[in-house]
Amino acid sequence: MKELQLSLRILLLSLVVACASTLGTKAQVSFGGQPASFNVTGSENLKALKDQIIPLSFAKLNFNPEDLKAQNNWTEGEMATKPLIIGGIIPVDIDFAKEAIREELPSGQKIYRLRVATHSGARAINLYYKDFFIPQDGGELFIYTPDKKNVLGAYNYNTHSNHGAFATEILPGSEVILEYVLPQSSKEILPSIHIDGVNYIFNSHIAQAFSQEEQNTTKREVQDSEDQVDRHECVINVNCPEGDAWNAEKASVVQLFLVTKQYSGSCTGSLLNNTNEDFTPLILTAGHCVGNEPPLPTDAVWDKFMFSFHFAKPSCSNASYSEAKRIKTMVGCKPLAYSSVNKRSDGLLLQITQDIPLSYRVYYSGWDSSADMPKGLLGMHHPAADVMKLSYLNPPRIVNLGQWNDGSSLGCKNCHFAFTFNEGDTYGGSSGSPIWNQDHRIVGTLTGGAQVAGCHGSNLYGRLNAHWDRFASEKDLDDNVKPAMQTFLDPKDGGKIRKLDGRWREDARTVEPIKAVVVSADFTKKTIHVQWKDIDRSAYPSHWKLSYLIYRNGKQIDGVEFPAGTTSYSEPFDQALSDTNVKGGVSYGIVARYSFEGKPLMGPKGKETFTESTMVSNGIVLAPLVTHVKPNLKEDQNGVAITYKAPGNLQELSNFGYPEKEGEKLAVAQLPLPSFYYNVRGMFGTTRHYPDRGAIGSRFYVDGFIEPSIDIKDDRKQTNYYYVNSVKVIPGGKLEKGEKYNILVTSKDKGPKGVSELFDLPTGWQPGDWVEVFLKRPFRFDPRQSLVVALSMPNKQGKDAAGVAVVKTKEPIDLPISRTAIVLSDDNALLHIPYQYISRRPVEGYPAIRPVISSSSMPINTNEALGDVEGKIVAYSTKAIPTPKILGYKIYCNGELITKGQNGKDYYIGLYFYHKGGKATDKYEVEVVYAEPEQLATEDVAFSSSVRLYPTKLMEDGKVNLVNSQLVDRMLVYTMEGQLVKEIEKPASSVSLSELPQGVYFVVLHTEEGEITARIVK
Repeated sequence: MKELQLSLRILLLSLVVACASTLGTKAQVSFGGQPASFNVTGSENLKALKDQIIPLSFAKLNFNPEDLKAQNNWTEGEMATKPLIIGGIIPVDIDFAKEAIREELPSGQKIYRLRVATHSGARAINLYYKDFFIPQDGGELFIYTPDKKNVLGAYNYNTHSNHGAFATEILPGSEVILEYVLPQSSKEILPSIHIDGVNYIFNSHIAQAFSQEEQNTTKREVQDSEDQVDRHECVINVNCPEGDAWNAEKASVVQLFLVTKQYSGSCTGSLLNNTNEDFTPLILTAGHCVGNEPPLPTDAVWDKFMFSFHFAKPSCSNASYSEAKRIKTMVGCKPLAYSSVNKRSDGLLLQITQDIPLSYRVYYSGWDSSADMPKGLLGMHHPAADVMKLSYLNPPRIVNLGQWNDGSSLGCKNCHFAFTFNEGDTYGGSSGSPIWNQDHRIVGTLTGGAQVAGCHGSNLYGRLNAHWDRFASEKDLDDNVKPAMQTFLDPKDGGKIRKLDGRWREDARTVEPIKAVVVSADFTKKTIHVQWKDIDRSAYPSHWKLSYLIYRNGKQIDGVEFPAGTTSYSEPFDQALSDTNVKGGVSYGIVARYSFEGKPLMGPKGKETFTESTMVSNGIVLAPLVTHVKPNLKEDQNGVAITYKAPGNLQELSNFGYPEKEGEKLAVAQLPLPSFYYNVRGMFGTTRHYPDRGAIGSRFYVDGFIEPSIDIKDDRKQTNYYYVNSVKVIPGGKLEKGEKYNILVTSKDKGPKGVSELFDLPTGWQPGDWVEVFLKRPFRFDPRQSLVVALSMPNKQGKDAAGVAVVKTKEPIDLPISRTAIVLSDDNALLHIPYQYISRRPVEGYPAIRPVISSSSMPINTNEALGDVEGKIVAYSTKAIPTPKILGYKIYCNGELITKGQNGKDYYIGLYFYHKGGKATDKYEVEVVYAEPEQLATEDVAFSSSVRLYPTKLMEDGKVNLVNSQLVDRMLVYTMEGQLVKEIEKPASSVSLSELPQGVYFVVLHTEEGEITARIVK
């Protein structure tokens, strides 16, 4: 986003926040299970439950979300103390006991339920309580989204055993349901649940981070969105190669969620070790996170302070289909030490109110409070509330001492490190984040910096040396908050120990996924091969058992679990292609499972006997690729100039899959585009503006196109691009005379720019019919970015427009409509341009839109003659599958290879070749050569020293020619399904296959040197 190209700033939120003055059981402890209403069975019972009207408490907006977003902007090149705001707090007064409805389930179980909702523009919400207390009688509280895909709880007496303020975790969407389950044999004593605030969150990263739907066992992956730090060249994911040596420290980084009476925000901190090494949960962050100067806020707000660990992508990729790790959250803290940004070093030390569960697998980082100057630095942070990023400084770049000065706050002299990172910028939300020195010890916390053109802005980090004891002689703040940190970090020796290493608690470490997976195919044996690298187990406890689970097209293959040391898996084609939602290709994912043999880890929901890594996946196209392209010949007195164009291997993507039966018509319904507008504020008041057009579309996951590698991959060096060649869509209906539909295509790296194609419905079109719209200029996109495809139509003032058809699914989904009217059904995300939600409605399905992706930049019309660009759809899938990279072209003249020896290869690189001595009357073939490992999928001829077959793409006469046919004992021809259709003993130099129907065949030539296999296309 433009507003993320920042100036000199304090990188977080100048919020007024606080944590409780006494320790209690105020962490986010829940105990699993599911609401009693989820267990109701039987159609009549379910209908009765569904028809029950749950009371609704609606939190009306008391602010303009756009105004809060605007506060995240600042002017480039100027000093500023600007907040990163993620949402607004809507004050409410909701007493659960008074407003919830009592229900009795068929089992006799008694429950109370209440809905809490806000404006549909919210990406996520969470609830704040002025009192939260559940009686010690067995009652349980659950909180869940209306679609039941995201559930918090059970909360019981042990969650929060005293009356007082509290907060519950974030849930995606704009509405939640609270369900209180009474104990079976008890008086109906209701809990004291008094909600005083609803956090309206507009930051989509937060919604994604806390979405259980995208972190469940199906391993659905988290996509980027409009809140992304889009200057990808300026940020580095923590799991890029630069972070390989810092895996432990990653597990100590914490994302803080802060609240005031008006708004909520985010900054970054770190979990620290102490010299007692008793794993007291100490959090180090920036002082300005809670205010630039004392006094500190009231106690009640501290109980609503949240801490989340592990929000990071498992790979270096910024692609939209890249999983983020599950996050772990705690609630409630107490302030121990505070140093203001004004006249001080800008530090804050907190203590979470309850021990962090062992199952969270967090790392307690080491620190260095000495006056030593670091020789190298690495920082980790959550810019713009995004997944964790890193920044680093290496020699000869140096670190200087500095002083914070933004014009309104002046820090103490030499209390900051001042430097510029080699790589990786910081942004709003990075405030308070740690930097480690070359010895992996924390030496400072981020205050702010100056964003400049490019990616090398200056940064100022408050020194731990100054936080330590620089102001120890000054008096305590309110509530006995100390002005120095040394006695808390060194309780053993009162601050004399200046350096300490980090530690895992009881060796409860984070788990790593595999680095990459590669898929290849043996077309002769009709077998798929999946390969990956074994995980190094030396860093894990000896009693942990490692195994690998295999997923095909997102579903676990039953009964397939391999022990550590296994690095491959194979299966026949018929198994691989058994999924009707994928045609012409297949995708595989690998999940590493770590079992805690005999020593389970304790967590909030009981014992954990194992944990699993995130999935790493890849795929392969199995259908025949374009093997030959048409040569264009131009003869002169010395020879022939041969030109040709790169082929297009097309893939069709579908978010909703494909019918089980070929040709079966999809069940669709109309999704009209509601009339929408947004308010424009002017000098004389607010006016209502209706945009001319609106659009309904979907986001598509395309990072499956990234080139595979068996070794760790830094995909920032990715250079291959793909192209949207056409879009298939089912419009919602006919438009009025003179009106046209429009296909819109854009991607993450293009912003609002993209391509559009106006079109009319074809003659004879009927509702439910697909229309394929070919783009005159194919849209190029980077597979590391997300892709958005939408159908645009006129916005009707005061009435619905035709809209688009939706393919029905089992459960309804919400469609947010922005002022640009991009409606994304699959992930509720929008194009990253300024927007405002207008409405939201449940829809049972996905927009009927399918982009057709090409590997060629040339437009290809698969409905007409292909002309001089060869192209065809080779795969239909719900997930992008990498197309083999073109290495070059083999050129034959009258059956003889004429490119042999070019560039040391037997193929030619380029789209122009000059054949000296050739004539236009000669017979030329141009064969496409693809890269390994997919070469097995498209290699048309296996060469021996003397026997070869040509052409592999048969002409009209249906003949194939054999060079040195006298060396061939037998020739066998098979269909793709393995059926033998022709057998010839001692074949001649020319063999007719004219009697065979059109299709793809394998030819096996038996010679004294062995079998030679070729694939031919007729």
